[in-house]
Amino acid sequence: MGEPTLLALLLGKAAVASERGIELQVGEGTRLPEDCPDARELVTVVGNLVDNALDSVGSNGGGEIEVTIRDEPDGVLVRVRDTGPGIDPALMDVIFRDGFTTKVARGSTRRGLGLALVSQTVRRRGGYVEVENVDGALFTAFVPVPTAVEGAPT
Repeated sequence: MGEPTLLALLLGKAAVASERGIELQVGEGTRLPEDCPDARELVTVVGNLVDNALDSVGSNGGGEIEVTIRDEPDGVLVRVRDTGPGIDPALMDVIFRDGFTTKVARGSTRRGLGLALVSQTVRRRGGYVEVENVDGALFTAFVPVPTAVEGAPT
């Protein structure tokens, strides 16, 4: 079945996508981790990548998003692909910076947090996040499994 919190997140994002006329699919080969102790971190990564894809695809008046999550022996691989306009190649190096956004600010809402949170979360754990343009944007993040520190309580 998979981690309940992550499963609930995906169901919620699928409902939001449907309301916006966007098709959200779970990719072939998806294996959700079971009872992972770091579910909050995965929710941060998956949730923000899907939100980013929803905004991107929604700006084009609909499209598709595919989310693939694979539980691997040394961590969790997350891929989110959308059929939006992709990422401007000139911005590839700055999109993960705190406060960077291409969206118009509305009121006092702070923008530019989502991709920065993804980057901080995976890098803090020794993982990575990268993006490429493949018929839209393809974000790939890897969140390593926490390793036990010698002598620490387990």
